Amino acid sequence: MTMIIDLSRSSAAQLLRTCLLSCSLLFFPAGSHAETSDDFAARMDAAAALIVTARDAEGAIAAYLAIQKDHPDEIRPVYNLARLFVTEEDWTAAREWFLRYRDHPAFPEDRRADVDAQISGLEELISNDADPEMRKARQYQGALEDARAFLETGDRERAFSEARIASSIDPDRPEAYAMAAAVLMEDGDCEGANAFLSQGLELAKDGAARALLGQAATACEETADYAERTAAAKEAFQDDRIEEAADLYAKIAEDFPEDAESALAAATAYALAGEYAKSADLLRPLSDIGTPAIAAEARNKLAQLAPFLRPAAPGTRAVAKELPGADIYARGVNALDDDDANAARILFDEAIRQIHLSADMADYFLARGRARGKLEELEGAIADYRLASLLDPTRSETHVALASILVKANRIPQAVSELSTAMRLETQDERIAGLRVMRGRLHERAEDFDSAFEDFSAAVAAGADAAAIVKTYHERAVLLALRGRLRDARQAFVRGRQLGQSDALERDYEAFRKVTFAVVNRSSAGRRTEVYRSGDWDGDWIKEKWNAGYSLTDLTWGHDKWTVVMAMDDALGGQRLRFSEEFPKDEIKAAWDENYFVDRIVAFDSGWMLVATERDYTGQSWVTRDTLDKAEVMSRIREEGAITELAFADGSWVMVNSQGSDLRDQKVETDTSFPETAIRTWSKRGYALTRLAYGEGVWWAVFSKSNGLGASDIFSANLLTGEGVASLERQILDGWETGMHSLYFSQVVIDEK
Repeated sequence: MTMIIDLSRSSAAQLLRTCLLSCSLLFFPAGSHAETSDDFAARMDAAAALIVTARDAEGAIAAYLAIQKDHPDEIRPVYNLARLFVTEEDWTAAREWFLRYRDHPAFPEDRRADVDAQISGLEELISNDADPEMRKARQYQGALEDARAFLETGDRERAFSEARIASSIDPDRPEAYAMAAAVLMEDGDCEGANAFLSQGLELAKDGAARALLGQAATACEETADYAERTAAAKEAFQDDRIEEAADLYAKIAEDFPEDAESALAAATAYALAGEYAKSADLLRPLSDIGTPAIAAEARNKLAQLAPFLRPAAPGTRAVAKELPGADIYARGVNALDDDDANAARILFDEAIRQIHLSADMADYFLARGRARGKLEELEGAIADYRLASLLDPTRSETHVALASILVKANRIPQAVSELSTAMRLETQDERIAGLRVMRGRLHERAEDFDSAFEDFSAAVAAGADAAAIVKTYHERAVLLALRGRLRDARQAFVRGRQLGQSDALERDYEAFRKVTFAVVNRSSAGRRTEVYRSGDWDGDWIKEKWNAGYSLTDLTWGHDKWTVVMAMDDALGGQRLRFSEEFPKDEIKAAWDENYFVDRIVAFDSGWMLVATERDYTGQSWVTRDTLDKAEVMSRIREEGAITELAFADGSWVMVNSQGSDLRDQKVETDTSFPETAIRTWSKRGYALTRLAYGEGVWWAVFSKSNGLGASDIFSANLLTGEGVASLERQILDGWETGMHSLYFSQVVIDEK
């Protein structure tokens, strides 16, 4: 059998036409020609050559029709005609020849369920394509989905092309124009985007759709207007037309309330023009909104403006005990020390009422802020701390206290900003190191792990306790591993090891690096008997199961051991295992020549293992890639057929696409965490998980529709303990007892890089 690989084709149907098998050996063992005349065999080979060599599907159909007429007792021409009409998308003729195939005296009864399913699928296609509108809608939706996929991957040129294809298929629907506009907006071409949005608005009949398109058009116009006005304000500022620039920026901030940067620019310009009150009015709201950097800058500018907004205190700074209400303040301090926060807050209120604001009053508001914090009056505490920092902007402890309250209020970015300010004000290296540890932990809470590691590294270099930080990384690594976030877990392990030594971390890192398990099961049309073995390679065990009627359905290598899953599956034909020290491309070619197709490709420490199975595929191709690209993956599904194998092996991805498989309408999802949510979501939509692979820190999951496949379910183990593996094995056995069957028993090995 000759297979064509990597041919340039425009559709899956063309691929199937090119790669259709040369004869009906799909259901018959090699050597069947010996049972018929030499003339019949020669004519069958000639018909196959028209497909494989000349790519002449019409000629092949004519040849098979003539053979079938001359040899009505032969079933192979009947089947090949049915498959050819499928590849030519002639659903009616395909159904007729599949019916003839099923009714033929030589029909193999063990294939009846498969053929009935194919006939049912063809009848559905005939029904759909009988309506030109349904056919057009399917083509339109396909082009639109391709455009979305390309836009998501950043390929705007191809996304725009697919959007235009969709609009040409059905120029009376608005979605394609909206998609083209979205691509142009990404490129900053508002004028071009508005042209497409206008077309979409003319076609949109639904009120909600019209509103959305109108909003998009307005947003594009506002973007252009904003760019023009900010350019004018910037030019005025650069030309020293400060008051004009201030007014321009202030108007922009008024018209675009979310634009904190323009408000900050206006406040700066007003301050330079001597209009301090206007500047302060713009800065006060910014101290609580915008990015942490803008909020911090706004507070700093307010502090600088403070002397210009109120009279300076006469003479030298008074000490707390010389201020009005000092005795009441002292009683409040004592109450706070006695942990009576409510009494302390009342006394501080009274002390504050007796005095006028000045820099000397920072202690009063700082103390009341602590009392309010203990009473969980978070907004009141935040207000007091902010006022204390404005009255005396030189004290780091005020910002540390404010950060602690902001953390309670779950305002992490603002808390990070306050700790950054405290670090700038602090002069003692030891305290700066402690503040870095505090800020690093906040970065971790926000999952900004790079910034956290930077802070922790600097803190350790300055003398902070490395053991405590290493323990934090260790705990986080274990938690991430158990959640299936393997790439993040590995990063946490590695960074913890970089900061210090820990025997416990080393032990868990070694366990994590070498063995992780994920098992996904799916429901089947009926129960089937399954067995699996995990340990050293045992070819005799596999042969024993083959002789008992089992087929090998999954094979993985990890943690220096093999896991083999075998099942009683009548749909699978003969199988072979082949070992190769290099990637087994020659073994694959040899398997194809004898009507075997790739099922699994596994890399291990000594080479590669290939599992090939007799199947009724009509063609197969494979590629290897250093990095997978989702757009290419989807393109290969459309052009080369369904993904039937996807694996990360020996530092590269291996993808096998097969034609003639019963897998259809495939969807692909990627995730840095184990894709549990995607599996459950697609399962609810009637899809089964048919391939799952992990590599380069990313999970790739392939979902398919297929006759006989139902919902997918997930079994997973504690990734770091032997007890977890034992629990996993119990889950597998329980699943088999309840009618599930194993799809994968995957062992993911985390490479040391």
